[in-house]
Amino acid sequence: MQLSHLSVSLRLGVLFLAQSTTTLAAPVQEGPPAGGRLAAPGLDLGDKVMAQDGQPAARGRVPEGTSQGASDLWRKLITSLAPPKVRAEANAARSFELEFNGRIRSETGSNEYKARFAYLEQGPGLVRAIMLNKRGEAKSIQTRGLGAGDRSEYWFKKLIGDTKSDWIELTRADYREDRDETDRWASISYDIARLTDPASFRIVSLQLRSIKDGSTRIGQGILDFQNDPGVRLPDTNIHGVVGGRGMTVAQLANGLVWLELATPDFKDLSSSKKTRRQLRQEQEAGIGPKVQRLVFGIDPKTSRPQLVIVAPHRSDMPLQVGGSLLVQCTDWILSGPEGKPKSYVPGSFLSYETAAATKEEEQATGLRRRFSNSPSADLYISELSDMAARLRREDFLPH
Repeated sequence: MQLSHLSVSLRLGVLFLAQSTTTLAAPVQEGPPAGGRLAAPGLDLGDKVMAQDGQPAARGRVPEGTSQGASDLWRKLITSLAPPKVRAEANAARSFELEFNGRIRSETGSNEYKARFAYLEQGPGLVRAIMLNKRGEAKSIQTRGLGAGDRSEYWFKKLIGDTKSDWIELTRADYREDRDETDRWASISYDIARLTDPASFRIVSLQLRSIKDGSTRIGQGILDFQNDPGVRLPDTNIHGVVGGRGMTVAQLANGLVWLELATPDFKDLSSSKKTRRQLRQEQEAGIGPKVQRLVFGIDPKTSRPQLVIVAPHRSDMPLQVGGSLLVQCTDWILSGPEGKPKSYVPGSFLSYETAAATKEEEQATGLRRRFSNSPSADLYISELSDMAARLRREDFLPH
């Protein structure tokens, strides 16, 4: 009903939304999470994925043979996002509340919105999305909760306007797409919860990435990584304005250090759009989780990520292929309600999709693809977002 355009935007920014909550000190463990935490649909933490050292990839375990430089930078990244003097309850169910403004761009224009979003990692994952108007008033609510016998229940309510409604339970066949959309939000939320604790990633491999010696193509907006044909960056400045006077994305990238993580604990947009039936069919067919490369561009002064390239895992493939994404993050802030622990979150991010280069660009650079100049989605996080919310299952049912 309300969520299709939002799920794309939130998923594109999931890498940064909440890497810094109160669970950084939680003990690392293998197998399903403690405290009754269950994976959202489509991600079975019992699946065996092998790390580069031939051992099963385990949460928080850096594979043997990883360079000291890569290990040190990974620890700095985790530490840089940890809220000060905060320790989590090891068995507490993860939950959070986000409030944000967003914008989606398409060929037909742009769509702006404001939303408040809640998640509780209990059962299959409980979600609630409240759409807001410009004055911050709630327009509608869509939710998935647990009813009697722990049965999933889906609800929707229109709150203002001429079409105001009572709670509608989304049980009929013609509500299937709405239920599937809410299930995708649960999967997206599960990813956010995983990323609130970077040490919990199952690490297939971890390595430093460096720019080729003597390369000057950053002046053309190209990241010239070793063993890669090159990544063509947007021509925009870091606020998304073509031809603006601010720092360009290439100038931002030029001062970063790069760390590549290969992990199965991340879903691309295509997997987040899959229905429960598709995910179940893949599981029955023995199709395991998809391993992807996340190439973090890290500020050497703060150790916080500023850019990330999301690409398929196969090491013999270029980083920039069809479906590769670039997420740019700046303006990190400490977020949290007054009187509660603060967590680092990006104040804003922009996401760019891979597009075909023009013939002139290809002739000049030798690259067939580039990241588009216009970001496909922007997200601006409120300082009041609570990454340490304490929610109950009752909060996700009509009341």
